[in-house]
Amino acid sequence: MVTTKTLRLDVTKKYTEPIYLVQYEVNARILDIYLSAGSLPINLTGASVVFYAKKPDGTILFNNCKVVNAASGHVSYTVTSQTCAAAGDLKCWILVIKGGAELRSLEFAVTVKPSEDDTEAIESTSEFTALDEALAAVASGIESGVFTPTIGGDTTDGTISYTIQEGYYVKTGKKVSIWLRLVINVVTVAASGNLRIRGLPYASLNRTNMRISGTSIVSGVSWGESKTQASAYLGPNQSAILIYGTQSGYAPAVVSADAVGNGDYFVISMEYPI
Repeated sequence: MVTTKTLRLDVTKKYTEPIYLVQYEVNARILDIYLSAGSLPINLTGASVVFYAKKPDGTILFNNCKVVNAASGHVSYTVTSQTCAAAGDLKCWILVIKGGAELRSLEFAVTVKPSEDDTEAIESTSEFTALDEALAAVASGIESGVFTPTIGGDTTDGTISYTIQEGYYVKTGKKVSIWLRLVINVVTVAASGNLRIRGLPYASLNRTNMRISGTSIVSGVSWGESKTQASAYLGPNQSAILIYGTQSGYAPAVVSADAVGNGDYFVISMEYPI
């Protein structure tokens, strides 16, 4: 038996209605999601939609949603066993990806209620069905692997240790998709200059004035006065990501490397040409 929960998700507003799941459930619930911007539905024609979440234990979900009706912004997400593997509050976003553009909802919460019956318990791990399905969709010309991202500055790199330091990529022809996660343990010596995240497996295409933006979740970093959001950018012929502080009505500013401190974390996904 499957239970359906309907979400009317306006990407311009905070979604506050409670969403409850139960630990260790498997394919028993569907989130039926209607995406809009104000009163207008988001047209999803030609777009892919991803359910992106950080679980209470720090593992990540990056799973595809099914587009039910593109014109009305209607998608569905079948709750996987990994979605329910760790009890507590999940920090969630819906990503709409089309070409080089990415739109994301404001953060919303999904609460997984603990189950006293652990006979069906599974280990909580990260899950990437959106990337896995992209691999399965193309039979040849694909390369995938892992890389080790690092944080530093364009003047000095400082001395930084990590609690988590991981990256994953898929290369299809002349296109690379990456996902990375960094959690700072201790900053012994602060880096200086503009903040850079290095270690991408391929440099971007060397095309004048090209700027690629990525989806980013950044916590703890001071990204500048009047800035309320951090955004990831990649320039031409680069294998290092810059982080900008942005806010509507203000010019973006590059985040300084010395703004990074103990416990800060970065989660970034990006697609770029090579």
